[in-house]
Amino acid sequence: MIFMERKKTFVQFVSLVILVYVFYYLVFQHGIPCIFHTLTGFYCPGCGITRMFLSLISFDFYQAFRFNPVVFLLVLITPFYFLFTTFYLKKTGKKWILPNEIYIFLLVILIVFGILRNLEFFSYLAPTIVK
Repeated sequence: MIFMERKKTFVQFVSLVILVYVFYYLVFQHGIPCIFHTLTGFYCPGCGITRMFLSLISFDFYQAFRFNPVVFLLVLITPFYFLFTTFYLKKTGKKWILPNEIYIFLLVILIVFGILRNLEFFSYLAPTIVK
């Protein structure tokens, strides 16, 4: 019971932080800069995620994809994962957990994506604004 209460409080806190950030961004048109990009000049695998979510809120799916294609695809896959796990739980009474190999695979994809988006040949993977 205590775990569920803490989880609920955490979700409420994160939701509040996201709402405040979206409000801040919409009012001042300035987001939080990526610390990794600011310090190194390279794009991390997460660069563009905030702008991607703001584009999703505006239903600009193509621009959202251009900001961060890997996370965009993961966001599209996530609802299917939750539907599957919900049906699995109802059918078997057991909670389905992703195997560790899938987490390792996702980590490798993110690392490779982070490297590729900084190479000149793959510059189209950098977070870009398409008008």
